[in-house]
Amino acid sequence: MNIIQNKPLEKAEKKTPFYVSPFIARLYLVFSILVLLATTGLWSYLSARIQLVNADQLVNSFLFDQIASVQNALLPSAHTFLLKWPLFLFIGIKGASANLFTTATVALVVITVICLVGIIYRITKRPLLVGTLIFAVASMLLMTPTNPFTGALLPTNMAMLATRNIEYIIYIVGLIFVIRAKKLLSSAFLAGVLLLTLVISSDKLFLALSFGGALLMLAIYAIWKQWTFVRIAWHWLLATAISTGLALATLFGLNALNVTHIVGSGKAIGPYSINFSLHDIALGAIYAVIGLFTNFGANPVRDATKLSEMPKVLYEQLGDISTLSYLINGILLGISFVMVLLLLRATLIQKPKQASRPQTPVVLSAMLFASMIVAIISFIFTNHYYSADARYLNIAFFAIIIGAITYANKKTWRSAVLVSTGFVICLGIIAGVPSVLENYQQEKRAVSVVNERAVAINQALASHKVKYLVGDYWRVLPVNLHKQDDFTIAPLQNCTEYRQTLTSTNWQPDLNKHSFAYLLSFD
Repeated sequence: MNIIQNKPLEKAEKKTPFYVSPFIARLYLVFSILVLLATTGLWSYLSARIQLVNADQLVNSFLFDQIASVQNALLPSAHTFLLKWPLFLFIGIKGASANLFTTATVALVVITVICLVGIIYRITKRPLLVGTLIFAVASMLLMTPTNPFTGALLPTNMAMLATRNIEYIIYIVGLIFVIRAKKLLSSAFLAGVLLLTLVISSDKLFLALSFGGALLMLAIYAIWKQWTFVRIAWHWLLATAISTGLALATLFGLNALNVTHIVGSGKAIGPYSINFSLHDIALGAIYAVIGLFTNFGANPVRDATKLSEMPKVLYEQLGDISTLSYLINGILLGISFVMVLLLLRATLIQKPKQASRPQTPVVLSAMLFASMIVAIISFIFTNHYYSADARYLNIAFFAIIIGAITYANKKTWRSAVLVSTGFVICLGIIAGVPSVLENYQQEKRAVSVVNERAVAINQALASHKVKYLVGDYWRVLPVNLHKQDDFTIAPLQNCTEYRQTLTSTNWQPDLNKHSFAYLLSFD
C-alpha cells in the first residue's frame, strides 16, 4: 500500500469475531483512555508533590503575585514561559499554595495527554489500533521518572509547570498549519506562524528544533529530489524565520513597555556552549541513547549517575517485577522506531504521482523526526550534565508516537494481535505501579529535609520578625511556599550576590536599611 498518498484505507478485518465486534472495540478504546487518564493522574500527582521543593517550579508564580514583582522581574530569555503566564498569574493571585501548584500541574499534564490522544485520533479512528497505542502511551509515561535520579531537582517527565509539556502540543499544531498552507500568507500559514511565535517566545529550544529541523528536512529531501517535501520544508523554514523575528519583537516590546524584563543569557539559542571535547561528545552520544530510553519509560538504571555503575544497578533490578514494564516499553520503543524509519524511507524512495500532496500525518512525522534529530545533535554537542538532562529529548516521544501511528494506520492488523498486545501492555502497567509508588517514597525521603527546614525556618521567623529572608535561591523559595508571616524572600546566587535571573529587583533590598534573616547554607 502507498503510505504517502491520500488513498482510502482498507478494512482491517474481513470478518470480525465476537470479541472484537464494533461495540467491544469501542469499549476497548474507552477502557484504554480510562487507563491512560488514571495512570497520568497518578504519576503527575506524585511528581507534582515532589516538585513542590523545586525552586524553579515555584518562582514564576511567586513573581506574578504582585504587579510590582512582575514589572521588576528578571526572566531568562532562554525560557520565559510566556505561554504559561496566565497560569502563573492565576496561581499568584489565588495565593500560591501546595494544593494549587499540584492541581495546576496535574491539570496541565492531563490536557497535554488528551491533546496527544486527539492528534492520534485525527490520524486514525480505528478503535483497536488507537486503543493499543494509548495503552503503550500510558505505559511509557507511567515509567518515565520524575527526576533523572533520586534527589535531583530537575524534571524528567512533564509533571512540572516550569518545564515543557503543553508547549509540544502548540508546536505540533503549528507545524500542522504550516503543512496545510497551500500558499504563503494564507490563513493556515499565518496561524502556523503565530503558534510558532508563541512557543519560540516561551522557550528558545523550539527555535533550534524548528529552524534546525526545517534545514535538515530541506537538505535531505532535496538530495532525494522529493520536491513536494522540499516545498513544505521551505515553507517551514520561512515560517520559523518570521516567527523568530516576531518572537524577538515580542520580548523586546515587553521590555520597552516595562511589562517585565527579559534578561539575555549571552547565547544565541540556549544557556549551553558548544562542546569540542571528543570524550564529552562520545559521552553525550551514549547518554543521548540512555535519555531516549528514559523518555519512553524503558530505563531501569536511571539512578546510576555513572556509566560504570549501570551493570550493577541493572543486575539488581532484574529481580524486581517492574523489570517487566521496562522490558515491554523497550520493545515498544524499538518497534515504534522501526515503524517510523520505514515510514520515512517510503517518503524518500516513492515519488508522488502527479505531484499530489502527501498526507498531513506523513509530513508531520517527517518534520517531528527532523526536530528530534536536531534535539539529539544539540544534546550531544553542547556542554551540560548529560546524565541529568534527558528532558531536552522529550520531543522524541511525540515524534516516535505520531510517526508510529501514521505507519501503523497504513497496515492491516489482526484484531487478535492488537488485543493481545494491549493485554500484555496492561500487565506491564500493573507491574510498574508498585515501582512508581516506591520511587515516589524514595524521592520524598530524599527531599524531606527541604520541607523540614522550611517548617523550622518559618517557626523561627514567627518569633523573630524580619522584613526579608536572605539565602540561596534553592532554599528560600520552598520556605516562601509555607510562610506563616509577612516577609519577602531575597534569593542569592552565591553567599553574597543577588540572583540575576528568575528573580525580581523587588527581592533585592538594601540590607543596610532593612531587617533581615540570613539563611546560611553549608552544602
